[in-house]
Amino acid sequence: MVSNATNATIHSSIAEEKILDALDCYYECLERNLTYDEANERCSVYGNPFSGADVNAVCMGLLGSLVVLSNCIVLWGILGTKQLRKAMYYYIANLAVADLVGGVVCLYVAFRPDAPSLWERLSLRTFIALAMVLSTSALTLLSIDRYVSIIHPVVYHNKVSGRQACVVILTSWVVILLVTFSSLMGWNCLEKDYAFSGRCASYLTLGNMIFIVTILLLLVCVTLWANIHIYRAIKRLMNRNPGGQGLAASRRDVRVIAVDNEPQPGPSKRPDNLSELGGPPAGGLRRDASSNAVDNEPQPGPSKRPNVPPSPRPPPNNE
Repeated sequence: MVSNATNATIHSSIAEEKILDALDCYYECLERNLTYDEANERCSVYGNPFSGADVNAVCMGLLGSLVVLSNCIVLWGILGTKQLRKAMYYYIANLAVADLVGGVVCLYVAFRPDAPSLWERLSLRTFIALAMVLSTSALTLLSIDRYVSIIHPVVYHNKVSGRQACVVILTSWVVILLVTFSSLMGWNCLEKDYAFSGRCASYLTLGNMIFIVTILLLLVCVTLWANIHIYRAIKRLMNRNPGGQGLAASRRDVRVIAVDNEPQPGPSKRPDNLSELGGPPAGGLRRDASSNAVDNEPQPGPSKRPNVPPSPRPPPNNE
């Protein structure tokens, strides 16, 4: 086992040196403005660096590096910003981690195109299946989250939280790991029960491959269903307001409803008993009582008593 790994390392280093020498030769021919045929004739001793496994390794290396770099930037932006620690952005981070796994697999294929052992080749195919299922499931969870937020906005803003999103993501990872790693747990063509059964395909059993493909198709169907309903809902909102404010108006309505449903601090909001019974409002009764009290108070000004003529005084007695 050790000798096989050592030989593989030596052969890979020799191949890399030949590729570098061939690239240097072609670059020198370009500087001298030689034709394509002349460059091939001069550099043929180094072999063709753009053929077969060499091209695949270079492409996988570039693709893996780009995927890893871009998804690391996404994760750094989401985890480093407190304002983005919400359910939707957790699902986006989950998608970035899933794609990051795929990028690591691409880099592994680029640096080790020929695995020396059968178990290493089986593990490589298992991780490829893991990356595919993780990416598809992450897209499905993100689509379902957007579906609930647009079709049922009040429920989403009142019930969905970042903690619930983390629980859903962790649960999906546990289930996917158990499903995809079943090939390493014995459901493969390296075991005696399956090796000579005639039901093998590339180190994996046909049953395992059909199982993985079925899961992928189900996830794709759910993703398409959610996105079709999202598209229809947004189209209805845009048709209600051709100016393009339909979706923004619906979001404002959702915020208003959510704020109205929250308990507000302050005095009690119990209704007046008279108002519940259909009587006049309490404010009106208070205004009527105050107006009656003012009317009963004595008002300044001339008296309104009737004019009574004075009684005649008796004549004086001269006696």
